[in-house]
Amino acid sequence: MDQPDKFVKDSLPQHVFFIFKSLIISSVLFLLPGFLFSQVIIIDGHTGDWSGKTYNAYSHDRNNSNDNQFTQGAKDGDAIASWHWSDGQTNNKGDITNGAAILGTEMVGGVSHNFLYFAGDRAVNNGDAAIGFWFFKGGVALDTTAGPDNAGNYAGVFSGVHQNGDILVVSHFTGGGGTADIFIYTWQGTGLVGPVTSSTAAVNSGSENIPTGFSYASSTYPIGDFFEGKVDLTNLGVPPCFTNFLLETRNSQSITASLQDLTFGSFTLSVGAPTTTPGARCGSGVVNLSASGCTGGTLKWFTAETGGTQVATGATYSPNISSTTTYWVSCTSAEGCVSARTSVTGTINGIPTVAASATPAGPVNIGSATPHYTLGSSVNGTSNNSGFNYSWVQDPPTGGSLSSTTISNPTFTATIGGTYTWTVTATDKITSCSNTANVSRVISPLASCPLVPRSPVCQGTTNTYTADVGPASYETWVWSVNNGAAIVSVANGGIANGGQSIKVTAGTQNFTLTLTKSYANTSLPNQVCPYPVTVNPLAAAPDVTYVGPTCTENTFKVTVNNPEVGSTYTLRQLDNNVVVLGPYVSGTLQFTGLHIGQGYSVQAQTAAGCRSNFNDCGTFTHSSTLRVEPTTLVAPVAEQPSVIAAPNPFNDRVRFSVKSPLSGQGSLELYNMLGQKVKVIYQGSIQKGVQNFEYVVPGAQRANLIYIFRVGTYKVSGKLINLKS
Repeated sequence: MDQPDKFVKDSLPQHVFFIFKSLIISSVLFLLPGFLFSQVIIIDGHTGDWSGKTYNAYSHDRNNSNDNQFTQGAKDGDAIASWHWSDGQTNNKGDITNGAAILGTEMVGGVSHNFLYFAGDRAVNNGDAAIGFWFFKGGVALDTTAGPDNAGNYAGVFSGVHQNGDILVVSHFTGGGGTADIFIYTWQGTGLVGPVTSSTAAVNSGSENIPTGFSYASSTYPIGDFFEGKVDLTNLGVPPCFTNFLLETRNSQSITASLQDLTFGSFTLSVGAPTTTPGARCGSGVVNLSASGCTGGTLKWFTAETGGTQVATGATYSPNISSTTTYWVSCTSAEGCVSARTSVTGTINGIPTVAASATPAGPVNIGSATPHYTLGSSVNGTSNNSGFNYSWVQDPPTGGSLSSTTISNPTFTATIGGTYTWTVTATDKITSCSNTANVSRVISPLASCPLVPRSPVCQGTTNTYTADVGPASYETWVWSVNNGAAIVSVANGGIANGGQSIKVTAGTQNFTLTLTKSYANTSLPNQVCPYPVTVNPLAAAPDVTYVGPTCTENTFKVTVNNPEVGSTYTLRQLDNNVVVLGPYVSGTLQFTGLHIGQGYSVQAQTAAGCRSNFNDCGTFTHSSTLRVEPTTLVAPVAEQPSVIAAPNPFNDRVRFSVKSPLSGQGSLELYNMLGQKVKVIYQGSIQKGVQNFEYVVPGAQRANLIYIFRVGTYKVSGKLINLKS
């Protein structure tokens, strides 16, 4: 085709070889489906039929100087890729000026046929010549990518390829150029097929006016300077569907002769390429594709841009694919014209791989510091992937909350214990493909109040209270008391407040030991755990009466005045003689067989275990922590059995004087301090009254000993002190 800025001239030199050089380069009529004129041209050599017509193609070529032309021996039978051209000087006989073409219909044998009408002119008619008229189905054009030379001239090759059904109309002018013969070739495969001869052509036999729209040197054509013809496309089996044309000349009538002048033009396709709408999905499956812009025609779907396999017809195609695939769609008009194919792609986007996490990995107590969990997500192996949008859903939806539901790593704070599951949906910001993952964690509830064992205590006593569990890592414990009780400080031998144990001194009233638990989760209220403690009163200091020995006794007695029922009374002498009486039921409560000169100290203890102050006769040292072990325990009767052991402390022998209030079976036994029996001094019948026994202590047994005298239901015990122990 002529270059845009170089070849646009309306007035050209008139030495033209009359051929129609560019059937389409300007003033183009759109070939719409069915837009074929009924018979509009009569082939008779007259120009009148061509005046005032709208041409499907028209071209005006430059003459002679700087005219584009074939070079390097280009021939019609060659592939387009081998054609070359350049700007240069053409000879008069092979030069081209005007060319035009119209598509129309005629009735042939009662059937409408498609015809291609064409015409041209020439300035010189002085000899035989030949022109060719190529009608291309595909796009063919001059390749000007190399650009002009220093003189502004172009040269290059041709773009495009032949398609089956391309038509070449060759006109031979014989008899000095006054007679026109038409030969029609079609391109099939790799070459030309034909020719088919036709006499449907004519030249002007007289002077003819220049058709309106043509540009010529004079206002009339001399005889033989105007040419017209037509081709029955229906008979050739070729639809009236062309994209562009090429008008060529040669000075020889041979089909293998080298080509000379040329001009390009383009038809507007009768069928425009369809418009397509691609489809996409996530993962393998059906993708919906669509096409439009083929009114009255048929859309056809193919697997390749050219050739390939037709897979469907219609406005939609829904293939089931596993990877991104491109298809091509063409439009075939009712006349059989086929458009160029338009690509459309079905895209398979990958489904993302999503993982969810929660830190820490194990259960968390609701009392722990908040937030309780930090959630996380990874997509395709990348943590917090910024290419995705995120959406979190919590199950159950209540009992806690997320810091955000639209970020990749929100935090979670619980308000109640339970098992929580969080599901994250990650959606690709570009493809909208998504996937989900979930993670579950347990929020354990607060521990209940610990178990603190307690028993009634006595006024003023100090006791240690220990919970069955200690404070958890998220708990802070504080102990407190009331009603006159006091927590013993560390400085005074107490235990630091806040631990599992606490030491408390009771007052005179019942009190409550209270544990207050606070939590690292400061939104939770403190838990208050009360532990009531019963405080029993102390026993009253015993009121006693000293009963001295009679003239025949070598021991004395102590009587407890007004003893309390249920209380136990303990008497201790300076020589460590200890006698325990009780629990008191009734009658006289009297300590007997007491050692003269060893004084006494009496203390009462209630059934609840609370002791009184001491009633002393003599100089005694008492400790608040003194625990007195009983040495004599008898039932409170009017007369009690007794044992006098002398000497005590002993060296190698001991004499026992045993007094029994009754007769019966009895025994007198010795035990070491480990509670092991070392000697049965006597076992047999015991008479009421006094009996004496003597025991020589072997060397191996000379240590502190315990004696036990039993008779009936009575039992009396005492301690023997060895002088060397």
